Amino acid sequence: MTRIAQTASRRKAFISAPLIGTVIFLSAVIFVVNLQNIEAQASLRVANDAYHNRISSVLEVHRSDLASIFREGLSRTISYYLLTPGWDVFVWNNNPSSTYYPPEVASDHGISENKNVDGSLDDRPDGRISLAELKYAKCETVRALTSDVICSIPETGGISGQAEYKYGLPQWMSKFVNPVVFEGITFNTSNLDQVKVFLPEDGPNQAQVLQDYQNYCNALLRGSVFDCRAFAERDALSCVDHDVNGNGRLDEGPEDIKPLDGCEDGRFFVKVNVENPVRGFEVYPKLPRVEASDTGGNVFRSSGIGEENFYLPINLRIFKYFQDTLGVYEHLAYGPGGDINRNEGISEGVADGYCGETDPSRCVNEDPGFKDAGYNLAGVDPGNTDAIKNKVANDFFYSVFKRACAQPPTQNTELFFCDDSDCSSVSKCDTLQFTSFSSTTGPFANQFCGTSGGAGACAYYPSVKFDFKLVDNDAAFRIDPQNPIAFKWGTDITHDLPSS
Repeated sequence: MTRIAQTASRRKAFISAPLIGTVIFLSAVIFVVNLQNIEAQASLRVANDAYHNRISSVLEVHRSDLASIFREGLSRTISYYLLTPGWDVFVWNNNPSSTYYPPEVASDHGISENKNVDGSLDDRPDGRISLAELKYAKCETVRALTSDVICSIPETGGISGQAEYKYGLPQWMSKFVNPVVFEGITFNTSNLDQVKVFLPEDGPNQAQVLQDYQNYCNALLRGSVFDCRAFAERDALSCVDHDVNGNGRLDEGPEDIKPLDGCEDGRFFVKVNVENPVRGFEVYPKLPRVEASDTGGNVFRSSGIGEENFYLPINLRIFKYFQDTLGVYEHLAYGPGGDINRNEGISEGVADGYCGETDPSRCVNEDPGFKDAGYNLAGVDPGNTDAIKNKVANDFFYSVFKRACAQPPTQNTELFFCDDSDCSSVSKCDTLQFTSFSSTTGPFANQFCGTSGGAGACAYYPSVKFDFKLVDNDAAFRIDPQNPIAFKWGTDITHDLPSS
């Protein structure tokens, strides 16, 4: 019985061993297969995430490129066109009837087209334009002019659907019209119908199309945030946004005022309004939405300009040029005492009433349109009219003009006097000689107050019109890397405060 039992036991062991081995083998196979599936799924997730990350990354690169084109393109456009010679707004003029800017650059920027410079700071006109009022008005002009330049329509072709935009906002918006394919990913604009408000074309409703464009463009680009009042009253170079919430009402509370760093050297920012409706025009839905898609049906969308308001830096220190050139203007208009001391004799400026006389009180009495005290032309023959005019011209040149040229400019800048109206020929202002100057302008265009018995009594300046060019040689602020910045400006000064 014992042998039979042992034999049966060995047979059971022989049968169970292969089964156990088979189970272990199958378990190992299942484990390996599951492990491979897990690794494959993990690899698939990694590949899928990498693919989606690549699409997102390429989309972000594309959007970043568009934003860079927008920022750099508009910044350079503003700089180039502000520096274009011929702007009337860069003539420092003390005519009391003058306005902020001429109608050809007027637009709806919260400034009336016909608002007078006189009284612009305190709403109390006094018949003359002070230096502070002039600085304030010209500064406000740049705020309007920046938007006017960008929102202008520089179109060539003129055929509907074939317009070519040369610069500004339409030029940037035109980049969204046609699809772009990059590395197998197609970029489209998903809201092209809305974007077309920024691409005005010829058509039956041309007037309304242009008006819609101007409304939305002005709502998007709110102009310079340079603090013009601080510049006028304290000669400070700073930027402050007085309408942070963008509703058009200034300084509603502390949260509506935002000082900005970066304007201390005369540069400025242009506010780009993405979020806030302006006069009922909501810009955000009209801005381009970039859509990235691939052949697998994956679609990503993102804003083409940004999701919130921002400030566009303008690398042109034009307000420093204002500061320097208005210092020259101040001396030409008011002499060394500024517009406070109005009677400085041979050193006073044209706005004070520059007049030389051979007889006492001739400047006051002989010319009813002048009526201001003059200075004594000692030793000049009252009967020699040429001598009178030449003496006054010579006195003004050395006592006023040359001192104005010597006003300390910003480092690396030079002031030139234009020998002709377009500044094609210039002379260094501080080295200019009277003989070459008078040969260009005549005897400073001074005229006689009156005559007595055929003899000249005195001579004065009814107005002074000069053209200048300020050249900035600092390479850090160049718009064109090959050439220094040249800011063309002028003066048109008249006697503005006759004695009572």
